[in-house]
Amino acid sequence: MKIIGICGSPRDGNSEYMLRTFLKEMQDKGNQVEIVLLKNENLLFCTGCQTCETTKTCRLTDNMNKIFSKMLNSDLIVFSFPIYFDYMPALMKNLIDRTNSRYEKLKNKKFVFLAVGALKGKEAKPGQKMVLDQMKDIIGIYGLKLEGYYFAEANKPGEIKNYPEQLEKIKDIARKIK
Repeated sequence: MKIIGICGSPRDGNSEYMLRTFLKEMQDKGNQVEIVLLKNENLLFCTGCQTCETTKTCRLTDNMNKIFSKMLNSDLIVFSFPIYFDYMPALMKNLIDRTNSRYEKLKNKKFVFLAVGALKGKEAKPGQKMVLDQMKDIIGIYGLKLEGYYFAEANKPGEIKNYPEQLEKIKDIARKIK
């Protein structure tokens, strides 16, 4: 299986570590994996020009075609991102916005998302529910097959490494995917 992991965090931290943990587990099962760190990509913001509505291509010249091609050629797409103010960061939202002209081509792809937020326990639940609802909307629009998701609780960069039980749950999601 070909897997593309896309990290929407603007920093080196928990989202990337979680994604790498997931991808390593999948690679250990014999799958082909690739990671895209949006913070390192030239990805312009959608301007809302709606050129894509008629041409089915984006007029912006950046790395979006390369990233979308990787998504299209994968069997499983994995998003990993931090939760900021009960939503994904702008890097991830922009990627989603930029798929507007071609998202139908992703229909029936397997999908996983991993999210991490600073709030813990009961404090985290309202924000997690909002993100889950937002992701379910996106999954429905794209026509993706949700294989699993996980909400981690960590704040400082790299803090997730101190929570092996959370990393194990991420590995469990990977182990269940066929």
